[in-house]
Amino acid sequence: CQRLRSDGFAVIDGKLGDEASNLWREMADLESVGAFLPHTFQFGKEGMTFRKPHIFEADLHDRRIRDSQALRRFYELFRATPFAKAFASRMPELQLDETTSGQTVKLQLNAGEGGCFPWHYDNPGPPNKRQLTCLVYLNHDWKEGDCGELELQPFLGNRVVLEPVMGRFVVFWSDRVLHRVRPATRKRFCFTIWIDGARVNSR
Repeated sequence: CQRLRSDGFAVIDGKLGDEASNLWREMADLESVGAFLPHTFQFGKEGMTFRKPHIFEADLHDRRIRDSQALRRFYELFRATPFAKAFASRMPELQLDETTSGQTVKLQLNAGEGGCFPWHYDNPGPPNKRQLTCLVYLNHDWKEGDCGELELQPFLGNRVVLEPVMGRFVVFWSDRVLHRVRPATRKRFCFTIWIDGARVNSR
């Protein structure tokens, strides 16, 4: 938490152990039944919807996804909100929302073939309440050349490039850390948990 406070982000490797492989298996099972949907986003004043190439997602707020027998561990992750509770206990000043309604959990499949995200913030402004972005990468045998790295640009800090290796956990401020995903050349899995904070965009 000290690194998050001082640098705007923190990286933890190896803490998930065998659970990383179990979560990877659930995502692979979900892919095998075609449950990932194309990533879409809205742009412009008219709110036109666009599809992002080669990016597919599954949102655990979708009951069809959440109730899937393939996602027993992810369902527990959604229900118990362990990440929100852990950060709330260590950073009470953030007033994080520890309920399921105060978090979003999305599983993501990047099919490779150049799938990427341009520079952006995860919190675009009011009324959005996202405070923390938590990313977990689930990619066996990732190697240089597979690409798809996460690039962070903390406010007034140095740019950081992070490889999407198996079991890597990354957390950063949703509203203060500009970031992007470099084009991937190989299929990769990750999941993201966004945690709301009561003090975000409160004025």
